[in-house]
Amino acid sequence: MPVSKIKIHPKKTPPTQQVERLAVSQREAATMLSISEKTLRNWTKTGRIKARKIDGRIIYPLDGLKEFLNADSE
Repeated sequence: MPVSKIKIHPKKTPPTQQVERLAVSQREAATMLSISEKTLRNWTKTGRIKARKIDGRIIYPLDGLKEFLNADSE
């Protein structure tokens, strides 16, 4: 019985879309601000930096981080 040749065509994938991030994780926020995660948690508890809790995960809106930086620099 002859073996037939199967042509495999590569899957066409859609172009990568850049998604604008609205928030970052606790670790990312601490790194962006050059502070420890513990300091970030303390500042969050005292209301110095705004954070949101979604499904048990704490995230930091980028707008809130920018607002924090602008407030401290004045």
